[in-house]
Amino acid sequence: MRRSRRSPSATIDFGILNAQPLRARPAFQLWHQRCVTKMAEVIVTQPEMSRFKKAMEKKRRELVSQIHADKSQLAIGECEHDPIDQVQSVNMREENATRLGRRSSVLAEIDRSLHAILEGSYGLCIDCEEPISLKRLEFIPWALRCLHCQQRMEFRQQGDREAA
Repeated sequence: MRRSRRSPSATIDFGILNAQPLRARPAFQLWHQRCVTKMAEVIVTQPEMSRFKKAMEKKRRELVSQIHADKSQLAIGECEHDPIDQVQSVNMREENATRLGRRSSVLAEIDRSLHAILEGSYGLCIDCEEPISLKRLEFIPWALRCLHCQQRMEFRQQGDREAA
């Protein structure tokens, strides 16, 4: 039998290595649960993706036709000689311009979402890169931001409008 040349004080403590496995530790379990939850939120199945894409393409076609109709109503008519008719015409053109701007921005969001599907980044917030909830995507398939970032952006825009 061979004797160890090391002294008893030179022994290495392997207590850390013999501790409970990483998966059994509470901190790991909490972290793992958060990751699994986050992954479950971001995973959009292929049938859902197809359904969202079809809905966005349909909405895109509708918006393009509405934008063309709105653009034709922005033309200034020269037959309006009565001042009241002119004021009404200006108000109608302003309303059409506002509607046209909103529809154009939604169209741009749809185009960005369709591009994100091709890139493979669909369903991730463009600001924080966190997953957008499936409920939000079902309601607004072209949503680019998670609910928190969307509310923050709208709050900033409202503050900008009030400041102006």
